[in-house]
Amino acid sequence: MALTQARKDGDMQQLILIAGELREAVTAILGSDASEEDTAGVATAPAPRSPLPPPPPSSPLPLHPTHPASVAAAVSAVEPETEAEAHEAEWEVAEAEKEAEAAKARMEAEQKAAAARAKQAQAEQQAVAAKAAAAAAAAAEAEKQEAAAKAQAEQGEKTARLQAAQQQAAAAEAAKEEAIARAAAAQKQAELELEQQRLARAAAAPPSPPPQAAPPQAQAPPPPPPAPAAPAPPQQQQPPPAAAPAAAPQPPPQPASPPQPPPAPAPPPPPPERKEDAVVLMNSAQQQNKLFITVPSVPKANEPCTLFVRCNMSNALDGHAEDARLNISSNDWRLPVEPSKDCPVDGDGCMRLMPLDRVALGDTSNGLDSNWRQAKFVIPKEAYGLSFALTARGNWDNNNGEDYRVDVAGDMDKETYVILEQQRADHKRELEQQAEDRRDVEGIVNNMLHNDIGSWRDGASCSGSPSENGAAAPWEVSPCPAACGETVTVRYSKASSSLAAASNVFLNAGMNNWRDDSNITKLPMQNDPSKPGYVMASFRVPAGTVCVNFVLSDGGSTYDNNNGRDYKIAVGTYEGDLSANNKALRSDLVEQMMYERAEGRRIRREEEEKRHKERAQRREAKKQRALEVIRRQQKHVMYAEPAQASAGQKVTIHYNPENTELNGAETVWITGGFNNWEHTSRFGPLAMTRDSALHYASTIDVPSDAFRVDFVFSDVKQGDGRYDNRGGFDWHLEVQGSTKTDKPLHVVHIAVEMAPICKVGGLGDVVTSLGRAVKELGHNVEVVLPKYNFLSYSPLLGAMEWDSTFRYNNTDIHVHKCIVEGLQCFFVESGGGHFSQDAVYMGNADAGRFDFFCGAALEFLASTARNPDIIHCHDWSTAPVAPIYWNHFNAGGLNNPRICFTIHNLDFGQAAVGGAAMQSQVFTTVSPSYAGEISGHPAVAPHLGKFHGVINGIDPDIWDPSNDQFLPLNYDENNVMEGKAAAKNALRERFGLRGDVSCPIIGVVTRLTAQKGIHLIKHAAHKTMERGGQFVLLGSAPDPKIQGDFNSLSGSIGGDMAGFCFSYDEPLSHLIYAGCDMILVPSMFEPCGLTQMIAMRYGSVPVVRGTGGLRDTVFDCDFDRARAAWEVHGASDPDEEEGTNGYSFGGTDDGALDSALNRAIDHWYSEHGGGTWADLVKRVVSQDWSWNRPALQYVELYRSARKG
Repeated sequence: MALTQARKDGDMQQLILIAGELREAVTAILGSDASEEDTAGVATAPAPRSPLPPPPPSSPLPLHPTHPASVAAAVSAVEPETEAEAHEAEWEVAEAEKEAEAAKARMEAEQKAAAARAKQAQAEQQAVAAKAAAAAAAAAEAEKQEAAAKAQAEQGEKTARLQAAQQQAAAAEAAKEEAIARAAAAQKQAELELEQQRLARAAAAPPSPPPQAAPPQAQAPPPPPPAPAAPAPPQQQQPPPAAAPAAAPQPPPQPASPPQPPPAPAPPPPPPERKEDAVVLMNSAQQQNKLFITVPSVPKANEPCTLFVRCNMSNALDGHAEDARLNISSNDWRLPVEPSKDCPVDGDGCMRLMPLDRVALGDTSNGLDSNWRQAKFVIPKEAYGLSFALTARGNWDNNNGEDYRVDVAGDMDKETYVILEQQRADHKRELEQQAEDRRDVEGIVNNMLHNDIGSWRDGASCSGSPSENGAAAPWEVSPCPAACGETVTVRYSKASSSLAAASNVFLNAGMNNWRDDSNITKLPMQNDPSKPGYVMASFRVPAGTVCVNFVLSDGGSTYDNNNGRDYKIAVGTYEGDLSANNKALRSDLVEQMMYERAEGRRIRREEEEKRHKERAQRREAKKQRALEVIRRQQKHVMYAEPAQASAGQKVTIHYNPENTELNGAETVWITGGFNNWEHTSRFGPLAMTRDSALHYASTIDVPSDAFRVDFVFSDVKQGDGRYDNRGGFDWHLEVQGSTKTDKPLHVVHIAVEMAPICKVGGLGDVVTSLGRAVKELGHNVEVVLPKYNFLSYSPLLGAMEWDSTFRYNNTDIHVHKCIVEGLQCFFVESGGGHFSQDAVYMGNADAGRFDFFCGAALEFLASTARNPDIIHCHDWSTAPVAPIYWNHFNAGGLNNPRICFTIHNLDFGQAAVGGAAMQSQVFTTVSPSYAGEISGHPAVAPHLGKFHGVINGIDPDIWDPSNDQFLPLNYDENNVMEGKAAAKNALRERFGLRGDVSCPIIGVVTRLTAQKGIHLIKHAAHKTMERGGQFVLLGSAPDPKIQGDFNSLSGSIGGDMAGFCFSYDEPLSHLIYAGCDMILVPSMFEPCGLTQMIAMRYGSVPVVRGTGGLRDTVFDCDFDRARAAWEVHGASDPDEEEGTNGYSFGGTDDGALDSALNRAIDHWYSEHGGGTWADLVKRVVSQDWSWNRPALQYVELYRSARKG
C-alpha cells in the first residue's frame, strides 16, 4: 500500500499528499450521492482496499457511516502499536474509505424512502464531511509529529535517541488528544444540528415506527501512550475505544435486531494513594536512632503534616519531653505554617509537642516508647521546605546552627519564591506609594480649585448701574441671590448700551468663570412687558455653579462685555460642592498629576536601575581586578596552570621557595585537600619536581565536586621541619565548574557603633562597610548593637520590630530588629537602663555599660538558638565578648562560634584589648603598617602568631561622585576634570572665596585633636595662602582650648582666600572632597584613616604624613613608584603600570610638611591645565580603595579561625 510504503520510507510529503487525496475522495463521493437516482433496497458497503482487523467484540453497532460520531470514532479509535504511525494511518484510510462507501449506500436508501429529503440530506452530509476532513487533517498532523519525533530520535546517540523519542512521543500524543477533542466538539455540534433537522423532517413527514432505544454510551478508555523506542515486554492489547452513539435519523424497521453488545467498561479509577503508616515509620526511626519523622515522609504543599519527634535523641529535650516545644516555619523562616486546631501554641509562637494520639494510631503503637511527641500543622501552598528547631526549658536544639530542614513536594522552589516575594513586596510598596500620591494629589487639587473658586466670586452681584461712560447698561437678575437648580431671569436695558441700535439681543452665559462646558450661547432675549426698554431671558442654573458670567451681543460682532470684565451673577453660598464639570476637571487634574508622578518615578527608577547596573559592572570589574592583583602578587611565589582551575580537570601548581620560609630547601613537598579541607579526598605529601631554576611543580586531579583547592608547602614529608602555610591562611586555588558551592559563613558583629545610625568614628564605618562587603561575597552577616535611647526616634529605624525577650544578669532584656544598610541588625534594650542615654559614650560609666552589653549580646545568641560561625567584636568596647564567650557560653549550646577581634585604636582600653587578643582565634588591626607599629605592645606582642593587619576600605556606594546628591555635577573617571571644576566653583560660593583667581584649593576634613596634627594644620593654612592658594577646613575640637585657637585662626586669615566651618556638615564634606585639588591629612598616628581614601575616590590628591594606614594607601609621586606598582597593580616594574597617587612626608615638624605640600602645589601650578596633573587626578579617582580586597582577606581570616 502506498501509505505503508511512504511511512517506511519516512516520506512525510507523500504521507500528507495521500491524506489530502483521501479527503478529496470523501468529498467527491458525498457530493455525487445527491445526484444519483433513488433505488430500492439497502446497498452493502464494498470491501476496503486493504485488510483491516475485525471490529472488537465489545464495540457497539456501527452508526451511520457519515455520522460525526463515526468520524470521531475513526480518530479516537486509533491506538498506537509498535509501529504506531503505520497502524494509525492505515486505520484512518480504511475508515475513511468505509465511510465513503457507506455514505453512498445510506444516501441511496434514504433517497428511495423520500426523494423530497434528498437535498436536505446532501447538505447534512456535506457539513459532516467538512468536519471529517478537519478531523482527518488534525490526525494527519499528529501522525506527522510522531514521524518527525522518530526521525529525530534516530539521529542521536542511543541515550539521546531514547530521550528525544519520549519527548516527541509525548508531544505527538498531546497533538493527537487535541485532535480527538476537536473531533468530539465537532461530533457534539453535528449531533445537535442533526437532531434539529430530524425533528423538522419528522414534523413534515408521515408518522414513522417508534424509534429504537439507543445503546448506552460507552466510556472510552484513554489512548495508550506511544510505543517506546526500545523493545519492551509485550503488553495486553486494549481494543480501540468505542464511539458513543447519538440521536440519529431512524432506520427502517428490521425483522430481527441482533442483541446489542454490552458497553465497553470504564477504565478502573487509579488506586487510592497508599497512606503511610506512622507507626511503621516510627518503629523504623527507633531502630535507626532518628530524631524525627514526618507523615507523610515527603510533606506536600497545601496539605496537613504531622511531625513526630523522639525527645531522647535531642540533648535539649532529653528528660523534658513534657516541656518539649517546636519552632517551625517554611521557606527558610519566611513563611509561617498553620498549626492544627488541636496543637497548642505558646505566646512566643512555638508549638507544644503533644503525646502520641495512640487511639488514632491504633494498637500497633503500643510498641513505641514514651519519648515520642507529635505536632500537627498545615503546610502553606507556596512552601518548598520546612525549617525547625526544638526547645525545652530554655535549651535549644537547632542542629548545631543549621536548623532541621525537610523538603516539601510542590510547585514552588526557593528561587521562584524569593522572586515572588520580592515582586509582592515591590507591588505592595507601589500600591502604598500610589495611595499616598493620590491623597497628596487630591489635597493639592482641592486646595487649588477651592482657592480658585474663592476668586471666582470677585465682582459678582445681582444688578448693575450704568457706567460713567455709558458703555455698560443697567441690568438685574431675579431671584437674587440665584440658586443652583433654579431658573433665573436676566433683565437688560439695551437702550443705554452699545446694543441700543440692535434689532435683536442675545445672551451668552458661562458658569464658573467660563470653566464649565455648560455654556449658554446666543439665548435670544425678549422684550420685558413689565419694564419698558428692557429685554429679558431666563435659564436654569446648573448644579455646583458658583457664579454665572454673561455678555450680550447683537448676534454678530457687537458685544456688551462690561468693558472687558464681563457681567457676573453670584449664585448662592458655596458649600464646597463642585459641578459635574468641575468634578470632571478635578478628576482630570488628579489623574494628570498622578500620571506625571508615576511617569517621574518610572523615569527615575529606570535611571537608577541604569546607574545601579553601571555601578555593579564597575564594582564587578574592580573585584576581578582585585583578584587579579592578588594572583599577580602571589605569582612570584605560587601560580597555577591553568590560572583558573576547573572541577574534574588537572591543575599544575608551581612554587618558588626563594622568598618564603622554605628558602634554600633542597626538596619541596606539597600537601593538600579540597573545600576548606573538608572534602574526603586529599593529596600528598607529594614531592614536587623542579621545573625551572626557581620553581617546583606538581600536578593534581581536581574532583568534580571541589570548589577550592587548599594546600601547604614544606621541606619535609611530615613531622618537624619548615612549613609555608601563608601566615596561617594556607594556600588556595579557586575552582570553577564544581557541582558543589562553598558553604556560606554566618558572621555576627557585636559592636557599639554602626554607620549611619550610631556612628562616632571610623569603627562605625567599618562595621557597616565590612559587613556589607562580606555579605556581597555570599555570606550571612548580622549585627548586634545596644539600643540607645536616641535610636527610638531615629528616622532610619522606622521599621524596627520586636524580636525576642529574655533575662540576663537578673535584668529583663528586650531585643528589637531592623534592616540597616542591607544588614540584619538586632538592638539590645536593657530593662536596667544601661543604654537609656542619648549618646553612645558616657565617660567613666562606659566600661560597665559595655561589659553588660557584651554578655547580653551573647545571651541573645544563645537564647535564640543562633550559633554563628564567627563572632566579630571590635575595640575595647566589645573586647569582653571573647573571654565571656569562652568562660560562660561555649560549654553550653552556643558552642559553634570562633572569635575574631579587631583593634581600631590601641590608645583606649588596653587591658580589655589584651584579654580579647588572648581569647580570640584571630585578631586584626586596621592596616599592616599600624600592625607593625603596635606589635611590640604588651597587649599584642604575646599573640603575634594570630595577629594580622588588614587595611580598611570605604563603601563605594556611600562615597560615589557619579551618584552624589550633594554635588553640582556627578562624574567618574571619564569626566572627572569637568566634575571637579563644577564642584570647585560651588565650594568657593559656599565659603565666599574668590572665583577670579587660578589657584589650588587645599582642604582639611577632620576632628581637631592632637592626634590629627593640629599644629601642622595651622601651618598648612598659612603656607597655602603664602603660595597663593585657597584653604578650607571642616571640623571641630572637643577641647575648648583647641577650638579657641582655631577660632582665632579663622578670624585672622578667614575671608575670600580661606574658609572655616566648625560644625558637623555631611553635605559640605562631600563638596570639599570633590571641590578641593588636595586634601591634607598630617596625623601624628593613624591606624587606618578613611579621609585619604575618600579624597581619592573624589579625585583629590592626598598630602599625608606616612604613618599607619596613610602609608599603606598613599604612594608618593616622586619616591614610591616601585611600592605603588606592587601594592596597587601587583606589578614589579613601575614603568609597567603607574600606581602613585599623592605626596607624603615622614617628620612631624613644619619643614617636613613643607617638603610634601610644596611639591604638590608646584605640580598643580605647572600642570593644572592638563598634562601630568590631570593624569594624576584620573589615576587616583580610578584606584580601588573599597572593601573588595579587605573583604576577601577577612573571609580567609574567618576560615582560618574556624580551622584553628
